[in-house]
Amino acid sequence: MKVRLNSLTRLACFLLVTFALFYPHQSIIAQDAGYSLDFDGSDDFVELGDILNDVQIPFSVSTWMRLDGGGFSYPIRIEDDVEDLGVYYGFWLFISGTNDISIHFGDGTGDGEGNRRSKRAFTSDLRFTWYHITAVVEGPDDMSIYVNGEDIGGTYEGGGGADMARSSMPGRLGRSSPRGTYSFNGELDEFRIYNRALNQEEIRSDMHRTIDPSTDGLVAYWSFNEGEGQLVSNNIETLPDGILGFDDIEEGEDPVWSTSFAPISTEGCITTAAYATGIYEGRVNGTLRGLSISGDSLITDPNHNIILSEDSLANEDYVTIDIPEGIEGRWNRTWCFSFSEPIFESTGSIQLNFDPELSGFGGFPTSAEIYRLLHRRGRTSTLGIVTDSLGTPLVADVLEDSTISFTLSPGSNLVNGNPIASGHFTIGVIETPLPVELTAFSGVVNGSLVHLNWTTASETNNAGFYIERSLEGGVFDQIQFVAGAGTSLNPTIYQYTDDLSNFVGEQWTYRLKQVDFDGTFEYSDPVELRLANADNVELHPGYPNPFNAQVIIQYDLPRDMHIRLAVYDMQGRELRLLQEGFSAGGRHQFQFDAIELPSGVYSVRLDAEHDTDIELIILAK
Repeated sequence: MKVRLNSLTRLACFLLVTFALFYPHQSIIAQDAGYSLDFDGSDDFVELGDILNDVQIPFSVSTWMRLDGGGFSYPIRIEDDVEDLGVYYGFWLFISGTNDISIHFGDGTGDGEGNRRSKRAFTSDLRFTWYHITAVVEGPDDMSIYVNGEDIGGTYEGGGGADMARSSMPGRLGRSSPRGTYSFNGELDEFRIYNRALNQEEIRSDMHRTIDPSTDGLVAYWSFNEGEGQLVSNNIETLPDGILGFDDIEEGEDPVWSTSFAPISTEGCITTAAYATGIYEGRVNGTLRGLSISGDSLITDPNHNIILSEDSLANEDYVTIDIPEGIEGRWNRTWCFSFSEPIFESTGSIQLNFDPELSGFGGFPTSAEIYRLLHRRGRTSTLGIVTDSLGTPLVADVLEDSTISFTLSPGSNLVNGNPIASGHFTIGVIETPLPVELTAFSGVVNGSLVHLNWTTASETNNAGFYIERSLEGGVFDQIQFVAGAGTSLNPTIYQYTDDLSNFVGEQWTYRLKQVDFDGTFEYSDPVELRLANADNVELHPGYPNPFNAQVIIQYDLPRDMHIRLAVYDMQGRELRLLQEGFSAGGRHQFQFDAIELPSGVYSVRLDAEHDTDIELIILAK
């Protein structure tokens, strides 16, 4: 079988391979959680040692939890009832059934229910999906339970005093006591205890990221990143480490190390398909500091934060270090944001809107045309310029409120040739105005008419284009002048039709002579076209290309033969069958309507007996 690929098609094949290698198909993005502990619901537990002396009211306890089965279980119990006399000490987090959560503490006095106080709340089914649970205790009548950063309310039960009784009895994860009845069935990750009350914004800010052990009020912190062995390290160095089961010998009471899929990253910038519900509400401790998000296609969970981070490269807001080639300077401030297909509808786009004044920046010129959106995966990785699927840098728009806006499309934006994933965004300014950037130049033959089509990504001082034509490799003649856009950072599409009905010849070559206002000029690469060619099977380039909604597709056949003509996306999936069956020799023409498709690059494939011909078409809405 013979396959012919033009230069643009070969480029698209490279892009296709790039997408196949780098596109993040996994539903969990920027996953840095490492390992978790998996409890069997029968007898598994972790002995934590004496940690209660550092905990008093107010306190908070938080963890990521994936429940595998219902029943009664203790994700954590710090202390127990003394000699089964019903005299309660310490605190414990309790799961009943599949959606019943309660936090308890005991005052060490009296007996029975009268000396423990609790709050109980109901939520959605906790099984088979990772949920973030936080319990905050500020007093006997001031307790809160949060699921994924939302306060789920609840009711108070029991008696007890205002203080929590403490002793030297060990705490445990996964079971009420070494020989107790109630055992946790599921996975735990990122278990933290604070000796102060966390507020909702703190919970939301830290739930998706690992934290520094020196964080204010943090008195115990197990991140479960060992992955093997009997030791469970407490990240607070002054506190004892935990042990799987009874001792340092592997046995049946030991939970199992498991690869964690809890939505945690070192940057706190993460999303999973399981949490892609609701309408996005970005927040950084109550303020976005100059960044807002808009777009009907955004469907991510309100608990996913934009994490504001300062790079600490300089005291100034405008810095000239750590910048990609072609960028003169950038904002020191960055915004961490989850950008991945699971948080978007299949079509549409979102806008990142930056307000220079609210962002605390005063160094950029007022013109939005020189802005570029920059991105990197982490705080220490290299910044790159955000582009479209063809590698053209995104250009800012100025909104009515003078904010600088960049539009992102799911799966269509690249940084250094790779699809964007979760990471940090900031704004840079280009060094010098871009020259005229010609991104496409093509022609389509229709009888004796030649339709020329070209596109620029940006123009600077562009007076226009002289169209030049040559027959059979002869001298080029200027046949027409088309005025340019002057200076523009927006894509511009040009078209011209040349009538060859009064000329004799088959092989024609066209080129563009781009001329600046000061008279300097530059030639484009030539485009070779052949009038009616009955010797070969040939699929002609689409016209216009790029196109907005409809594109003309032509092909030539040397004789009657069986053909198949179809349109594919860049993943090789067939989107539209245009024709299949016997077709007469000669030229054939179809108009392909792509109004229901998103912007992007598509391929048209013609199979005719032993020949295959492929052309790329670019949909730019």
